[in-house]
Amino acid sequence: MPIIPEGNNAQHQPITTLLYNIIREYPAGGGVLRELCQNADDAGATEVVFVLDETTYTQEPLLHEDLKIYQGPALLAYNDKQFSKQDFKSLSNIGDSEKAKDLNATGKFGRGFNSVYNWTDSPCIISGDSFLLLDPHETWSRKVGQAGGPVYNFVNYSEEPEMQNQLEAFKSIVDRIDVPFEGTVIRIPLRTSENAETSKIVPGKATNAKEIREVFNIYIDEMVETLLFLRNVRKITLRIGDQIYARVESKSTSFPEGTLKNCPGEIIQPYRDILIDGTRNSWDSSFKTEILLTRNGAPEKSFEFAVSHYMTHELGDSTIRKWAREFKMFPWAAVAAPLNLVSGHICLK
Repeated sequence: MPIIPEGNNAQHQPITTLLYNIIREYPAGGGVLRELCQNADDAGATEVVFVLDETTYTQEPLLHEDLKIYQGPALLAYNDKQFSKQDFKSLSNIGDSEKAKDLNATGKFGRGFNSVYNWTDSPCIISGDSFLLLDPHETWSRKVGQAGGPVYNFVNYSEEPEMQNQLEAFKSIVDRIDVPFEGTVIRIPLRTSENAETSKIVPGKATNAKEIREVFNIYIDEMVETLLFLRNVRKITLRIGDQIYARVESKSTSFPEGTLKNCPGEIIQPYRDILIDGTRNSWDSSFKTEILLTRNGAPEKSFEFAVSHYMTHELGDSTIRKWAREFKMFPWAAVAAPLNLVSGHICLK
């Protein structure tokens, strides 16, 4: 006679519990903006724009009636690089992201994106022709047969009123929905008091536009340093509605021959050669970077830095090399010193 188990006590964890624990590592504030900048940089983007949109958009008809609660004020994060299929896959594998295996990526297992849940229960993403709505509580997505993260080809449905109304909330950045979008926009609908009452991610904590404005004010003081050591991103902009609140833009130039090593600020290829492919043992570069800061209508400020990088593949025995590759703990040092003696802008990394 076959032996039949009396029940099932398999281990599992709700996705909302996992997100609750993750955001304890990534508290709200400027750190969320830094994580999104780092994600964009890892993807190869050259520009990032954050937009605080305080508009409430059309609430019916939508893709589902329960989505109307997310048509209010939001933070949007744009970068000029499209999501790949692998990027979308990484979002669905929380804690087991493909980013952990990608030696080109700086972030920790792709978990940094989930810092956006400090402010929302349902982020959504437009990239290429894809429109992804994340619904970790499965409050509405289960009803459309794709629990947790329905993905739509918005171009195919661009004439439908439901899609037009849904994507109206992206119009501060996306001006057409009948063609694929050349870049990526993450929309973070701010958690309302109604959301907060039922949220299992950040229970009882709503977020409003005033809080995001305060984050912008704090982040402005970090923007120069944030941009200084990113590998690809060269411009970061903060907008409130259509108005530019702050912008930083970097320009790297070489030192004159005979002063410091005459190398451009390009570090992508040496990074790959040394730390990924192992075709070179070491590389160093010294160059000058100018960063221009425009802040809330004030005159433009220029910050100049002498920047030096050093990378090496020489890590001693094979055990250490294997460990370094597994955890992406590469020997790469960089230092920046201000050339125009601006107090408070000495940066080490």
